[in-house]
Amino acid sequence: MIRGINRFKFMNKVFYILILGVLLNSCTPVLQGSSPGSVIVGRCFIDNVGEALAIAQSQCQKHGKNAVQKPSSGNICFYECK
Repeated sequence: MIRGINRFKFMNKVFYILILGVLLNSCTPVLQGSSPGSVIVGRCFIDNVGEALAIAQSQCQKHGKNAVQKPSSGNICFYECK
């Protein structure tokens, strides 16, 4: 019976680690679309704007341009490549 309790505790820890991973992953900005003139980044929040800008900058640099942030809407950031 003790073996069963240890197995339950182990599975409980694994479950919590998986949930934590899902929660942390949902906070990461995601590229939603890009063109030579603009970039749209989703899941863009006040605490990860720097990461979103880095994503936009890497997309704009493919066309020899720099990302300039435009007004955002909710949790979506818009960038213009200039």
